[in-house]
Amino acid sequence: IHDGWDPAVRDDYISVAYIWMYLLYGKLPWENILDTSETIHDENNVLHTKNQIRLQMKSLDSIQTFLGQFPREGSESLSKMFIQVYNIKI
Repeated sequence: IHDGWDPAVRDDYISVAYIWMYLLYGKLPWENILDTSETIHDENNVLHTKNQIRLQMKSLDSIQTFLGQFPREGSESLSKMFIQVYNIKI
């Protein structure tokens, strides 16, 4: 949705992958983002600074970088899952 795609089943798969990532590593990279900038947008608006940071952090490259910090066993499988899910065209 951050990328302008319509909501689809793909979003459910991505959510499951995020849940697995949280269960395996106990954190998500975009948790507790501190934002001191002033913005005219409501915090729920996609144009709010925090949401723009989350958009960058949820890119496939950023997720793979995050997963690369952890032992290979779990992160390699999860990385493959993200690659497959991000390539689903609906």
